Amino acid sequence: MSLTVLLTAIILPLSIGVGAIFVPDHVLRISVGIIQQDCQPRISTLINGSYPAPPIYLDPDVTTWIRVYNDADVNATIHWHGLSLASAPYADGAPQASQWPIPPGRFFDYELHPRAHEAGTSFYHSHVGFQAVTAAGALIVKDAGSPPYNYDDDLILILGDYYSAQDHEVEAQVRLISATAISLVVLGIEGHDNLTVIETDNSYVYPVETWYMQSDTGQRFSFLLKTKSKEELGELDESRQFWIQAETRQGDVGLLAWAALSYSSPGEGRHENVTGWSSPSSSTGSYNQVVAVPEAPVLAFPDDVTRWLEYTFTNPALPGYGTPPTAEEVTRRITISTWQFLSETSGYTEMENNNESWHDDYPTGITAPIPYLVEILSNGTIQGEEPDYDRAQANVEHPGYDPVTHSYPARIGEVIEIIWQNAASYPGGVFGPHPLHAHGGPYWDMGSGPGVYTRAVHQELLEGSSSSREGGGIKVEGRWAPQFGEVGAGVSFSPNAVEAMKACHEGIYAAFETVCTRNVWPTKKYVWFDYLNGYDQAADGHQQAAFTITNSLGQTGVHRARFLDEMVKLLPADIARFGKRLETISTSRPDGRLEMKFLDGTSALADVVIGCDGIKSKVRQLIVGENSPSAYPTYTHKYAYRGLVPMDKAIEVIGEERAKNACMHMGPDGHVLTFAVNHGEVLNIVAFRTTKDDWPDYQKLTRPATREDALRDFSGYGANVVNLLKLTEAELDVWAIFDLGENPVSTFHKGRMAISGDAAHATSPHHGAGAGFCIEDSAILAEILADDRVQSHTDLEAALVAFEKCRKERGQWLVQSSRFIGDCYEWRADGVGDDFAKIEAEINRRNGIINNADIREMTREAKELLGKNLMVSSSL
Repeated sequence: MSLTVLLTAIILPLSIGVGAIFVPDHVLRISVGIIQQDCQPRISTLINGSYPAPPIYLDPDVTTWIRVYNDADVNATIHWHGLSLASAPYADGAPQASQWPIPPGRFFDYELHPRAHEAGTSFYHSHVGFQAVTAAGALIVKDAGSPPYNYDDDLILILGDYYSAQDHEVEAQVRLISATAISLVVLGIEGHDNLTVIETDNSYVYPVETWYMQSDTGQRFSFLLKTKSKEELGELDESRQFWIQAETRQGDVGLLAWAALSYSSPGEGRHENVTGWSSPSSSTGSYNQVVAVPEAPVLAFPDDVTRWLEYTFTNPALPGYGTPPTAEEVTRRITISTWQFLSETSGYTEMENNNESWHDDYPTGITAPIPYLVEILSNGTIQGEEPDYDRAQANVEHPGYDPVTHSYPARIGEVIEIIWQNAASYPGGVFGPHPLHAHGGPYWDMGSGPGVYTRAVHQELLEGSSSSREGGGIKVEGRWAPQFGEVGAGVSFSPNAVEAMKACHEGIYAAFETVCTRNVWPTKKYVWFDYLNGYDQAADGHQQAAFTITNSLGQTGVHRARFLDEMVKLLPADIARFGKRLETISTSRPDGRLEMKFLDGTSALADVVIGCDGIKSKVRQLIVGENSPSAYPTYTHKYAYRGLVPMDKAIEVIGEERAKNACMHMGPDGHVLTFAVNHGEVLNIVAFRTTKDDWPDYQKLTRPATREDALRDFSGYGANVVNLLKLTEAELDVWAIFDLGENPVSTFHKGRMAISGDAAHATSPHHGAGAGFCIEDSAILAEILADDRVQSHTDLEAALVAFEKCRKERGQWLVQSSRFIGDCYEWRADGVGDDFAKIEAEINRRNGIINNADIREMTREAKELLGKNLMVSSSL
């Protein structure tokens, strides 16, 4: 049964008439007027003539009718943010989706019937254009009985306005409503670090302590604030005022705003002390008192907004709350990548979800001329077509999306996990936190964070922690990063890489040791991989290794995100800038400095530019020329499925020895490698496949796939390989293997511009050495650039010449050798085939070249080359 039938069955009985004697419980009038914000007049949309709009309190399990008159000269609606409106979807207020907008001079009657378990903090706002920035007010669903937490007072704090009037030594519930339009805000109170969160988005949670709050657009929190006692105030100086500091966290530019928490002086009683913000009691901007705000922040908030209280909240067992579904109950998973871009067609900045935009107004054009709900209840169609579940599932590019009706059809009884991946804007390359709000009712927010979603890490962090939050921030990832972030899952390092870490900085090696996972069995301590015949396997599933490759370190796998988290701790907070996309590098400044110019119009100066910008390096294009074949990587005709699975599940299907220790399962035209990460709690799986087909889109190195695709690719392989693939997620990504093997770069530098790591010698991963060679590059670059002899721009160029001579041959050898060894694993290499003795010999010989390199000797050679180059340059 489709979602269409479900909506029809629920909604049709609610088509009732409203007679002439009908008297609504509340009346709201939308108008346009002038308000004062920060002492500036602003024409704004208002509700009942005030900003913010008056608070509305709703009784639970009681139907409330609210009449909304539109006295403005433009369309308007009201959306009741946070309420479940499944039984009254016409009251949702989303124009062209659930209702027609209210035209000027008309009214609309909204029917609300909140349930007892929805008690908590919501807000209402207009849902047309940008009206919500001022046309918004608090919407509170009362508790059916006594609230689960005790407090002395109940205050409403809407970000952007001041609401505070407090007695001494009381515990107040503060209802924080983020009625911002686009801003994520962090907020704290000077001298009051005892905040206890008890509610998130209309659901109570077990108490969580925090010293500051963070809220994105549409989110609501209630926290308990214990004010200071008279004795505590007496110990202070004359000041009885504490600053409420709020900061935005979006892009490069942050805004700082102030409010004040004031205590009445002895004998004064309660009073309100307003800063330079408009008084909530007046839309004309009169002030009770004006005080000077601090010249600098009084609180130091973290820059990272991706981890605040994530995987922390849990709901108490209150009536109507229920429990979140388990991972095993999920029937399908939908991944939606969201980003904003500047449309060359319309000239407007638009938001896309999986490359699709939806518009409810001009001038961009209306996606649905008839509101979805109106049409589907009238005809069972959307834009003249019935939503088709099978058509949506057959959508290869975006499974689950019906491109005809612009919808995601669902069936009754499904448990759908939606993963939102937040990408950078185009062309600016700027990231912003984008909250996603589910109209019609809450859903289970199962957590978020930086990087690319992987099920195993998510499950590890979850550990039963979830709450019914319907406005949670989403994870951030992408090429033009807003912060340091990882892409991928597990990566391993060979002995040469570990020695290079030590040469770079002792903290890097310490970070590696903190997060690395080795083979679990002591007898496998020095084993790099056990190599197995992944194709021909005994019927009973038992499998002996065909041969074993060892080294002085054994297998050392890390989860990229964990390693990155540790390394970032070593960096000064202000050393990195994000959200930039390089366009050009100018070398024509009179002072000789290089000027990097970015897509957003900004620029930066440097004495030397080293591009560590990956396989699609822009710096490489600028060095070799955008028309050079070596400016771009080429497809190796191999691709890979990647996954992380819980270790206990892996043990069940392939046994403890194979699950807990690194294995390479070889076969015709494919191979699967596995090794443990997260200290043995998770198994990293990478399944490679060779194809004759070209990659469909060279701009994208991944494309969506399914578990069934992987099983088809490895059909005929042994039980171990097949059973491991069955443990992966139902929806996967296929990772295209590109490298610089077809067209190696002719040079690693041009003047004082250089490339390093994948930008210089991007390789396939079959040796497991690409990351290690990048660290070798870094160790040598750091050493020669720090040399006291390097004092001028000419000296810097001499250093880059030494770097290239030291690194180019070794780096480009790895690219070719990795291609060959990948073919060995798949019984495709010329002169080797499926002869295991020859495969073993090739691996040992080539691994020796990789592992036995002496980073100190390479550094000594680089410094010797530097000295020679400096002598030549000084004689010119």
